[in-house]
Amino acid sequence: LKAAVVILENENGEYLMVHRVTKPLGWGFPGGKPEIEDINLAATATRELFEETNISKHVNEENSIGTVISANDSYEMEVFHLKVSDQDSYYLKLSLREHNGYVWTNQPYGLNLAGATGLILELIMNA
Repeated sequence: LKAAVVILENENGEYLMVHRVTKPLGWGFPGGKPEIEDINLAATATRELFEETNISKHVNEENSIGTVISANDSYEMEVFHLKVSDQDSYYLKLSLREHNGYVWTNQPYGLNLAGATGLILELIMNA
């Protein structure tokens, strides 16, 4: 099984972290598993980003920075990194079915991280 994760970085070098209300609980990044209409994981990332945050940014394969295995070893997550402008983040509106809060931060390790989020952060720090 595969999934897509999107790391958004704003103009201040901060990352968008969302607080999950579904498993895995805690702070993480927007993302999810492919649906039938997704032609690849970049399409999954684009769709999930919009569904979860209302931010409409096209994710390309070139935005991929690597993969990590989920905390329960059940699927592989392809991680995409996008830089966004303040104008892009103006449209941020969370899907309350999945999240109950968000923060832009450059100090994510102080948060209660969900699942494999720590491994995902290592990818971006080493990119």
